[in-house]
Amino acid sequence: MDPIETYCNLDLGPLRQELLEGVQRESVFTQLELSGSYDTVAGITPNAKTWLKNKVETARENALSAVRRMA
Repeated sequence: MDPIETYCNLDLGPLRQELLEGVQRESVFTQLELSGSYDTVAGITPNAKTWLKNKVETARENALSAVRRMA
């Protein structure tokens, strides 16, 4: 499958569940530090930052690279 199809076909059901499980883990923290250092979204939690980078961003970047090559 090419990178664009891979990105377009991300199954967000399991990915959403994984994100929510991380939210549950973070909900017991007495203090939560929001991050503003991530380029695509400012002010996300460490769990969301890791999830986005590991599960979505790689596929997105691969798709964008494929589009740039085609252009």
